[in-house]
This record gives sequence, C-alpha cells and structure tokens, in this order.
Amino acid sequence: MKKLVLAALAWAAVAGSAHAQDWVLAAVTDDIILGFDQSRMSTASVRPVWTILVHRRPQVEAGGQAYDYTLTRYRVDCADERMSITTINYYVIGDTSPVETVNFDDDQWDHPPPESIGRSMIFEVCDGSPEETLGITSPHDFGRVGRQVLIDPAG
Repeated sequence: MKKLVLAALAWAAVAGSAHAQDWVLAAVTDDIILGFDQSRMSTASVRPVWTILVHRRPQVEAGGQAYDYTLTRYRVDCADERMSITTINYYVIGDTSPVETVNFDDDQWDHPPPESIGRSMIFEVCDGSPEETLGITSPHDFGRVGRQVLIDPAG
C-alpha cells in the first residue's frame, strides 16, 4: 500500500512554494497517513519537526471542533528515543486557517511504545537519510491528497 500512496501523492504534487517545504511520507495505515516536513531537518540530537496526520474520516478534538488533519510541532530526542509536543493545529481540508491551536509545555517528554506511529516517526526523523521526496510543498496539499488516497486508494 505504501507504494500506491507514494504514487498517488507524487501524482498530485504541486510545484513551487514560498516556504520551500518538502512534505514526505512517514507511515500509512488504513485510517491515517503520517508525513513530515524534511526541508528543515537538523542533525542535532534533539530535532524540531513539523508533522501532519491525515485521517480517513473527520475527527472531533477535545473542544468539540471537527477536523480532518493535524499539523503538530514536535521535538524529537534521537538519543533517548522520546518526543515532546509543543503545538497542535487542527485543520479542515480546504481551509488553511486552523479550527483550533493548542500549545503545550515542551518539558513533557513521552517514549512511544514499539510498533506505534510515534515510534515510526522517531525512526524516520532520526535515521539521517533523506526520504523519497514527493514534491509536495504545502501541508494543506498533503492533507487534501492524503485524504483522497485514504478514501479511494485505487484512485
């Protein structure tokens, strides 16, 4: 399924961006697609990274707002295999303004369990080799295309 998702995301890639982001695929299940912006990746032990989590179906955040995907800013500690969330932005596909933004105390660290999406993200961010680029320069395009792939993988 990962190859099909890569093909669909690459097919729908858009050219040019004022921010020169490079959104790449990190993990895929039947219900979610996880990606991250590798354009600003560092080689430090603790790496800040923006991630996107696209859901197959609309979700509802704690405040009651419906959303389709989240953009989350993490700090990933590669040496200790842990992560800290600093900001979560909730979005509806087709709208570039978040329906909700939540900021966190970045001193709270978690160790994701083995075989989890969080563990996959740590591996992808910390392995040091660039991921295959999809040419997607906007998280909103990644969200839109990711949702379409989840709804109709044969698309």
